[in-house]
Amino acid sequence: MTKIRKSQVEAVRKAVDALTRAYKIAERPGSCVSSKLNPSDMHALLYIMRNPGCIASDVACYLGVVPTTASTILDRLSKRGLVSRSRTEENRRIVKLAATAEGEKTAAALLAEQEGQCEEMLSRLDPCERDAFVALIGKVADLKL
Repeated sequence: MTKIRKSQVEAVRKAVDALTRAYKIAERPGSCVSSKLNPSDMHALLYIMRNPGCIASDVACYLGVVPTTASTILDRLSKRGLVSRSRTEENRRIVKLAATAEGEKTAAALLAEQEGQCEEMLSRLDPCERDAFVALIGKVADLKL
């Protein structure tokens, strides 16, 4: 492997910083979810929507937070009517999570905003650059695209 140049590291850091600031949905004026959710809440809601029946420890692991932090996030989502909690008959100590109808609506709006932002980013590239960018960002993020 060839040596990574400091200038490359700095260029990537600056680009990631710029992208992070430019595409923060939670702080974007006019965002339909901006007044409802902070970034941790958004990630948790999207995870729960994709994984109905998951439990709090699954959410904590996904977010990379301690269980008490996940519990606080889930409390907020539950109070807002976005997530429901239910106990199983087999083991009453296990609390399963699911997005409510309002949670699914909010998550769908969030995904639509994110997809719009991704389209905006990709529109600046020609088709070959788009394919390369998608492949490379997936590789860096270790996504299985």
